[in-house]
Amino acid sequence: MRRISICISILSLLSLTAFAKSTEKKKDEKRKPSQTFNYTVYSEDFPQDQLDGPVNGSSQEAAVLNPGQRDVILGRAGLTNYVASWDHLEKDILVLRASKNSFEVLRSKYPKLPPAALQQLQLLLKTGK
Repeated sequence: MRRISICISILSLLSLTAFAKSTEKKKDEKRKPSQTFNYTVYSEDFPQDQLDGPVNGSSQEAAVLNPGQRDVILGRAGLTNYVASWDHLEKDILVLRASKNSFEVLRSKYPKLPPAALQQLQLLLKTGK
């Protein structure tokens, strides 16, 4: 009887050890970086032509305006008072949505903002003035 309990103990320890090793392999596999490394180069310290691997070039189209430019455009659109309590992220999201979405989508996302001001914001972003 004692031999049976010892055998069962040994088998249970072996199965736990095997389970632990299989779990470690899964964790290590998740940590491996992907084979392609995508990033955008914003610094002259790291010129794109001197980097190895596929590099996403920076795209002016996807760039976020700096806070000063963004606030000027929001002011010219007549939205300064409406977004005064918003943080930088919320303002950036508004500007990105205005530049990428139709007026209907923008209006549905921001029902409390005046429609005329949203249209003016989209116009300013499209013309770049």
